[in-house]
Amino acid sequence: MPDSSVVGAELTRPTLRDEDGVRNARWDWQLSRDNGNSWAQLDGGSASLTLPVAAAGNLVRARVTYDDRHGADKLLTSAAVPVSAVTASFDISATYWYPERLNISPDQPVSVLRAVFANLQPGVRSAIR
Repeated sequence: MPDSSVVGAELTRPTLRDEDGVRNARWDWQLSRDNGNSWAQLDGGSASLTLPVAAAGNLVRARVTYDDRHGADKLLTSAAVPVSAVTASFDISATYWYPERLNISPDQPVSVLRAVFANLQPGVRSAIR
């Protein structure tokens, strides 16, 4: 498992090894919204998981229950992986006259850019480079 990941990335469950053999392995993916104090099932049985938006800012781990020669229902969990939201990256530089000059640079928050574009009126002059 990686040290960290982002929404939309695919995690693949770790390889399970036991000297006493592995039978009846039952995998699931779990999500913790409280920094690992409690866990809820996110997905069951699949070999990989595409991290959903709900995982952003939380922890995800793989868990397996299996049997070996010495008994049933052995339980192992992977290390928890912190999941970050996807960060958009774009290059935009523009000047708008609305009604005064407004400079927009790439370091401004997306919310500022959305507000500017949402308020443009027909006939507003703009220059986008």
